Amino acid sequence: MNTLEFEDTDAFYEKLTDALKNGEKVILITTFLSINDVPNRLKSAFKLEEFKSAGWLNEVTGVFVAGGVSPAGLDYKPIVVLGSTLTGTAIGAGVGAAVGGVGAAPGAGFGALIGLVAGTIASAQMKGAHETQIEIDKDGKLKIHIKPKSV
Repeated sequence: MNTLEFEDTDAFYEKLTDALKNGEKVILITTFLSINDVPNRLKSAFKLEEFKSAGWLNEVTGVFVAGGVSPAGLDYKPIVVLGSTLTGTAIGAGVGAAVGGVGAAPGAGFGALIGLVAGTIASAQMKGAHETQIEIDKDGKLKIHIKPKSV
């Protein structure tokens, strides 16, 4: 089992992507006490807005309900595709700059395209491969459990 503490960084999403690709069970730990504090990328990835009436969230205040549990969704695109695109952009820009500063912009564009294609393929390959569950711990903090469907 892999326990990941949430960070709103591409490096975090890369770690999460690797864990999902490797078929690991993941517990995602956050410090969020309210849906209003959750970054949009994380909300989108786990479809939190779609499951907000399942008893884990006070819909009036946006505060999480301690002890709440609910199924969640999983959209791989905000996790995998965006990260792959950003990584491709950085690599392409680095290669372009190495062969001459003027090549950085075209390199970044080409790298972004390659990253987008790779991320889209990886996302499609993983689609539907995991079960996710929202848990609000005793302190009212959001946790997300992810496990491969075959486990």
